[in-house]
Amino acid sequence: AWIESVNALHANDEDEAVVEYSHDMPDLETLMKPFEPEVEEALRAMKLPDENLDVTPEHLAKLMCGILDIPVYDDNILESVHVMFSLYLEFKNHPKF
Repeated sequence: AWIESVNALHANDEDEAVVEYSHDMPDLETLMKPFEPEVEEALRAMKLPDENLDVTPEHLAKLMCGILDIPVYDDNILESVHVMFSLYLEFKNHPKF
């Protein structure tokens, strides 16, 4: 009975989850568009932040969101990080990448 109810729940999970953010966030399709050539060249030339950067995880997340053009509103980093990881999953699951 329990297994059947879990299977029934998963059968109804066909629709993607919808997240409502407290502020406007860019959609993933917009974020997946290629950067302008000048921006790509600048990103290739600079050293991007990594785990060796002496900042808090929150500050590192803000830096990464800034690079990816994901806004951070009112120091509400969680929604921005959600968008960043959703973008990562979208790229990871995209056959072109």
